Amino acid sequence: MDTLRQLAGKTPRTHGFTLVEMSVVIVVIALILGAIVEGQKLLHNQELNSVVSDVNHFKQAIALFKTKYRALPGDFSDAANRWPAKTVSGNGDGSWGIGETEGLRGWQQLYLSGILPDYNYTGSGWLAIGQNLPQSQINKGTGYQLVGQVTVFTEGHGNAIQLGQVNNTDFLTDGALSALDAMLVDTKMDDGKADQGDTYGVRGQRAGDSQCTSFDSTHAKPVDYVPADTVGLCYMLFWLDSDY
Repeated sequence: MDTLRQLAGKTPRTHGFTLVEMSVVIVVIALILGAIVEGQKLLHNQELNSVVSDVNHFKQAIALFKTKYRALPGDFSDAANRWPAKTVSGNGDGSWGIGETEGLRGWQQLYLSGILPDYNYTGSGWLAIGQNLPQSQINKGTGYQLVGQVTVFTEGHGNAIQLGQVNNTDFLTDGALSALDAMLVDTKMDDGKADQGDTYGVRGQRAGDSQCTSFDSTHAKPVDYVPADTVGLCYMLFWLDSDY
């Protein structure tokens, strides 16, 4: 009877985590967070590498078209005869021009020629990424445009593939990459300098892009990336045929 009373009077003990158990939990959480951060870094690096891959792929496609048809896609003066009722001929002047539709038709004719069979675009209309322009893997609002007669850093240039976001209905001049990311892509493809070589980084025209490079596109060289700035964004120009 005394034993029963003693048992009945006992209250169960509650146990907290020991220091060892807490240390194990903290280590596990740290490992999980570290894996998430590393996964994000890996994904971001893959996105940047996709820009390099895309641009090289497009350059090769354009070069193949020029070899086959002796013209730039979109600027091809015999395109309407080659693909009746499917596209419009260009003027054959060797340039996509500024804000012209030849650049849009360039993507269309690369598809019609079978050179880029996975890129079926309308070839007309206002800029619409995914409809008449290829979309970048950076994000859904970033795409590639074919441009010509470009003036940047007070110098005139020829034809280029431009990576950016739509600033208005005619140009991809809003920034797409941070200064550091633009410099990394530039380094992978060229010399890592914003105003030299066959890859340029240009301050985006969006109001918040004011520090991506040391000066905007209207300023004379030298113009440098500002990698410490994490707000401003750059658009990029990848020149063709050493047109720089």
